[in-house]
Amino acid sequence: MKEYSSKEWITQKQTKNKVPLLLSIPATTDVHTYLFDQNMSDGLPMVPPTLERFKWMLTGTDLPPSTVLGKMPPILATCTVANVAINSILAGCQPCHLTIVIAAVRAMLDPAFNLHGVHATTMGATPMLIINGSNRIAQASHLNFKHGALGSGQNNRANATIGRAVKLVLQNCGRAQLGGTESTTIGGPRKFTMALCENHEALHQGPWLPFRGGGTDCVTVHAVSSGLDQLTDTKATRSIFIRLMAQKIANLWAPNIPIKLSECVVIICPEHYKMLHESGISSKQQLADLLYHQSNALCQNSLPFVVRTALINQAGPITENICAGLGYVLSSISWVLQKLASPVTARSPLNTCTWAVVAILTMRRLGRRGVLFVASLLALGKTGLLKKFVLGLNALTSKMDNASSIHIVVSGSHAGKFSAVVPGFGCALKTSMVLSSCVTRPIPPSPSTMAKDAAAMLGQVVSAGSKGAGAARMQICDPRGQCEMPRTLQAKRTGAPPKVLGLMDISKPGNT
Repeated sequence: MKEYSSKEWITQKQTKNKVPLLLSIPATTDVHTYLFDQNMSDGLPMVPPTLERFKWMLTGTDLPPSTVLGKMPPILATCTVANVAINSILAGCQPCHLTIVIAAVRAMLDPAFNLHGVHATTMGATPMLIINGSNRIAQASHLNFKHGALGSGQNNRANATIGRAVKLVLQNCGRAQLGGTESTTIGGPRKFTMALCENHEALHQGPWLPFRGGGTDCVTVHAVSSGLDQLTDTKATRSIFIRLMAQKIANLWAPNIPIKLSECVVIICPEHYKMLHESGISSKQQLADLLYHQSNALCQNSLPFVVRTALINQAGPITENICAGLGYVLSSISWVLQKLASPVTARSPLNTCTWAVVAILTMRRLGRRGVLFVASLLALGKTGLLKKFVLGLNALTSKMDNASSIHIVVSGSHAGKFSAVVPGFGCALKTSMVLSSCVTRPIPPSPSTMAKDAAAMLGQVVSAGSKGAGAARMQICDPRGQCEMPRTLQAKRTGAPPKVLGLMDISKPGNT
């Protein structure tokens, strides 16, 4: 990090908590270079947070700039509305975006979200924002929920800058630094920004309810540990879609390995939504149930691989092969039961053949008792008890914790049959491994005078910018606030050679 002399810094105490700390940048130093050298940048160019822009941004909220939102990890700095406003300027936000960013930060600071664990893990988890509600919030903030809803482009300023602002607050106010408290192994573009708005227009064409809030404007912060896995579909029938999307879910984190993930988000495009509700799926919960059970069945069919994976470096080759053989037997029995659980009248040649083979073999081996056995299976199948038993058996090797762990959002345009899934962070095998839960907060309306006030202040921003072009120094608001970075001592470790305890990945259970 480049060091600047004390003469190049100007600090100003807050007057009644209305004026933030100011930094002075020499005329010979580019503002973007300055921000980068001071570890305030995410690597992309930024909008200088001048005092005029700060006042302009505050027209987007009724809250005083000194309002405390919570303690921002990892240094547990006091995070205020002023911090959020300044970092929103850096990200390129407009005043109409500020209430969303503030609500998202409030949600992110909820202990259930476990922000420090989300950001510190080497897995690369990051906050994803899901905004939904009435048409008011989408129109007032110019949110994009159609073409490229999670992408770039002229229509995505709100989505891109809102998601980026949340990350910059974490970086600058909380002092989270890449290679330090953010120890991501690979990372990805999702680390810059990830904000999605639900397509309320598409929802109005069917029976499904909004993602959260019952129709009120809200933002949900969801920790995601990977990027989107997109489903490319050309058939778009109910059964094919559910099987294909369930395969995507079964492949999250590790293909077909039962992990019991705490959460995942399934993004349904409007064309798939239309097909699904027209085919009889009347709610998101019904679709989540179908995806949950189908993904469980896929994991059940991979028991031999699961057993071999679990026994790596834990048993000898003989034990490993014996256990894998038992896995094949259990997987085969489970597969047959899945077929028998379907009604005989179902239009599936494979199900019909399975029933025929089981009936023939059983009656040849058991005679009259075989007839009674097949009749019992038919009765259990007709009453649904056999299906219930099979679903319970498959749930023993589930990819997701339960059906409610699958969160469904409708977004995107009618441009094609492309839906996607993104995994959450944490699994429910142990309580200590439930690392993060999504948190929802309401989005308050912007002040009624915001448009008028922002327009008046924008004139001052432009005027100040033109006057400051030839000035010796440029003053900007400090994105870090007034909290100083605490001095930390490295803990010495015994051993030969001596080891030093650095920043650890607190997402891993058992770390102390």
